[in-house]
Amino acid sequence: MKTVLIKQAQVINEGEAFVTDVLIEGGYIAKIAPDISIPNPTIVLEAKGKWLIPGMIDTQVHFRQPGLMTKGNIYCESKAAVAGGVTSFMDLPDTIPSATSLANLEIKYAMAQVTSLANFSFYLGADGSNDKEIAKADPSEICGLWLPLGYPNLNEKLKSALEASRLTNVLCTDNVEAAEDRKVELIERYGYEVPAQAHEEIFSPDSASELVKRALQLADECEKQVHFLSISSQKETAELNAGSVPLKMTTAGTTIYNLFLNSKAYEAMGVRVKSNPPVRSERERVELLNAVKEQKIDIFSSNHAPHKQAEKEGNYWETPSGFPCIQHSLLSLLDLHHAGELSIHQIVQKVAHNPARLFKIEKRGFIRQGYFADLVLIDPEGGETVSESRKANKSGWSIFEGMNFRSKVTH
Repeated sequence: MKTVLIKQAQVINEGEAFVTDVLIEGGYIAKIAPDISIPNPTIVLEAKGKWLIPGMIDTQVHFRQPGLMTKGNIYCESKAAVAGGVTSFMDLPDTIPSATSLANLEIKYAMAQVTSLANFSFYLGADGSNDKEIAKADPSEICGLWLPLGYPNLNEKLKSALEASRLTNVLCTDNVEAAEDRKVELIERYGYEVPAQAHEEIFSPDSASELVKRALQLADECEKQVHFLSISSQKETAELNAGSVPLKMTTAGTTIYNLFLNSKAYEAMGVRVKSNPPVRSERERVELLNAVKEQKIDIFSSNHAPHKQAEKEGNYWETPSGFPCIQHSLLSLLDLHHAGELSIHQIVQKVAHNPARLFKIEKRGFIRQGYFADLVLIDPEGGETVSESRKANKSGWSIFEGMNFRSKVTH
């Protein structure tokens, strides 16, 4: 049996930090103790001065397989995930074909079984006509139901989908319906050459908060729990309640890039930083951090959404939303810790503990004896510069290109 002995790491777990040894046997945490000695371990990792945390569980990724594999695939994107300290991912249904049937989901699971380097699960998507499929979905096998509430012609059809669901119900606050109306106004104002920062106006905080209100009303009518994947503004957080997972009926996540970047990024990166939800102002970024402290934001996710670099260099209207970021998302959170904006315990809670609790993931998300050894070893002062040679995702570029991070994932 393969054994890994980690010596004198600073374990950060469940609000505590302490120096200890950790023994891994056969992929499980076998022992946690101040001084462990065993004959002939397979691997010994001297970890003095390093942090050992539970692996990140990324609840919002777009790995593009099947159907969009020129942009990304499960093997390459999971490789980037693991390189960045993400040990589990949950993939959204926007593939070709869309994962709106159990048969299509089975295809994704079969592909991941032979290519993924990380633990995986996939969302089933509601499309307004697949309630019978939703009712059959097993919550022990499928991480959640994605409800596209902000899309035209679907709003009135999703109540029955929510009523049929036994899964964890997730929503994005991308109000596509409202965005279509704003596009007309912006074309009249700017013509064809719309500046990248106008994306904030198209997917405005007002339209996002209206979607949150609509979703909360729907959840109340159906007496169902809902989770918002990517809250990005103060107007949205104003609609949320404080509390702990899993005690509250409504939970919320935010994207790591919304915590790390602000609208100055449009000046430096142009349409490359176009994404849903949009990167917003510094005031909104600070308000999101305040919502984290108030326990209104429960989970951090990457929203990794790879496109080919050439696709992200054109006109605003021609440029798709989203960018690859999973490999350096945890490092950007650690930079926020070093800047005094997040505690290391908040980070671990939001990337590991709370996802495991909310999605009822067995034996993952915590450093406990008997749990899977989904662990990440970090040199807090190791330093890493994002360079082309270090990127593992298929598209080969990153929104964090050229940035210098203070910490480094070593194992």
